[in-house]
Amino acid sequence: MMPRNADSRFSRSVTFNLLGLGLPLLVATVTIPYLLKMLGEERFGILSLVWTFLAYTGLLDLAAGRALTQRVSVLLPEGRVREGAALCWTVFAVLGLTGVLAGVALAVLAPAIATRWLRLPAELALESERAFRVIALAVPVTIGTDAARGLLEAHRKFGVVNAVRVVGGVWTFAGPVFALRLGGDLGMIAAFLAAGKATVLGLLLYSCFRTMPALKTPSLAAPRHLIDLVSFGGWVTVSNVAGMLLGYSDRFLLARFALASLAYYVTPGEIVTKLWLIPAAFTTVYFPEFSAGLAAAQDRVRVHFRECLGSVLLLLFPIVLGIVCLAPEILSFWISSEFAEKSARLMQWLTVGVLINSAAQVYLVLILAKGWGRRAALAELAILPAYLGTLWWAVSHAGLEAVAILWTVRAALELVWLAVIASDIVLARNERRTMLSGLAGIVFIGLGFSAHRPAVRSLVLAVGLMLWLVAALRHGSTRTGSPSAEGPCEGPSLGC
Repeated sequence: MMPRNADSRFSRSVTFNLLGLGLPLLVATVTIPYLLKMLGEERFGILSLVWTFLAYTGLLDLAAGRALTQRVSVLLPEGRVREGAALCWTVFAVLGLTGVLAGVALAVLAPAIATRWLRLPAELALESERAFRVIALAVPVTIGTDAARGLLEAHRKFGVVNAVRVVGGVWTFAGPVFALRLGGDLGMIAAFLAAGKATVLGLLLYSCFRTMPALKTPSLAAPRHLIDLVSFGGWVTVSNVAGMLLGYSDRFLLARFALASLAYYVTPGEIVTKLWLIPAAFTTVYFPEFSAGLAAAQDRVRVHFRECLGSVLLLLFPIVLGIVCLAPEILSFWISSEFAEKSARLMQWLTVGVLINSAAQVYLVLILAKGWGRRAALAELAILPAYLGTLWWAVSHAGLEAVAILWTVRAALELVWLAVIASDIVLARNERRTMLSGLAGIVFIGLGFSAHRPAVRSLVLAVGLMLWLVAALRHGSTRTGSPSAEGPCEGPSLGC
């Protein structure tokens, strides 16, 4: 077992992350039906694209946040604080210039996006163009945010990071509501969102200077350190861009060919993909531990990996099973029975895909902590061409459910590929047992997926939750009874 204080620190940090990522989800649950009603399906589809732009302009930072976390996590134990501070200043300077250039590019392309790509009606195209240009102003701010957050996470300041994350996450959904209440259009909504991003960056930078006083003396890192960081971050960025295309190209193609039906796909998708907060909460905490430990104590990293993957699967299973079994009822209660008719099946498929992808995220973080950014990027790129080609056909000819099925199959292929790469680090009997348990859980979820009668789905849910409770109790007893953090894991498959 880990020392009690270390175990408590992990639990506290994961709890902070869950709160920081989860509270905005609660706000989204309340505000999305209102936004959908007030904006209408087409304008809400544009708002979902604005959210996507804001979420993924951070890819232009060359994964500086992840790279800073990985590098500073190694420098701090060695006492090389000033070297870390110089590296941070260099990264912020480079990102500032990159952000300005990217913002200008988005502002220039805004008319083409609204008129040529989305083919919007004239009035909606003009409104959307204004929104995209306002978002362009937020690009430099968004790019810098991940780097500041990465520095704080290297110092294990998860409480601060998540307090700020709550502010930004809540505003992402509450800001558009305030804008509409003031009579605003998509342009004003974008302005409110941009202001929220600027506030988040300001709070993070203030915390960085308080946490790392060496930052008060500006200095630049030696070129070789920046080259190493950019090399690693560059491959991580390639992986992130490929991951974005794998995860979100379905929305953009639907916006291009089937904008009127986009809301039926995006709305359940927005909710179920928020389940990613669970793997994110764990991997954010474990990433600096993986990074520092792989250079010195690989056996301990294997134990941390088993804990991370087992906990993610254990926490997700009851939620995923509940959504799969009760998707029609959830959407009928939340929005309407007519909406549920068109979206329930999509919600079920996407939820299964999120579960599979959550396991893949744990493997991906381990691979990146090892410094294998190139391997991770090539794995994503290997899947991308075939997926995009098949997706184009599905959007054009096969309908929304085929798109959701394809998204889930793609997630499964990605999991298998990343697990093969990570096998050099963590392959052991217990890891294989964990994957088999995950696959068995997916099979059980399939029973709820295939049942059409509410009574049968309720029975599957009840039995599944009882089995999950047994696994959870065994998982807890195994963690408290294992002899050491460096020793082998002898617990049940879900726990290990």
